[in-house]
Amino acid sequence: MRGVRPFMRMKLEASTKVLEGLTTENFLMISEGAQKLKKMSTEERWRVRHDGLYRQYSAEFTQRVEKLQEKANAHNIDGATLAWIECTMSCVRCHNHVRGIKLAAH
Repeated sequence: MRGVRPFMRMKLEASTKVLEGLTTENFLMISEGAQKLKKMSTEERWRVRHDGLYRQYSAEFTQRVEKLQEKANAHNIDGATLAWIECTMSCVRCHNHVRGIKLAAH
C-alpha cells in the first residue's frame, strides 16, 4: 500500500487539471486530465481492493472519465462539467467504501 499515496497524489493533479480546464473552458486541458485519469484507472496500483463493489465503482469511474473526455473533445462545456461532477461523485463513493472496509477491519 506504500505506493498508493503518491499514486493518489497523481490522481489529484490530473483532477486539478480537469477542474482548471473546466473553469477556463480549456478543452485540451480537460481532455488531457481525463486521459491521464483513464490511463491511471487501468494500472495495477489503482486496484486497492478486489471486492465486487470496489470493481463496480472503478468501472463506473472509468465510464464517467470516458464520457468526460468525449464531452471535452466535442467542446461541450456543460456536458463536460456534468461528467466531471459524476466522476467526482464516483470517487467519493469509492473512497467512502474503501475507508469503511479499513475501519471495519480495525
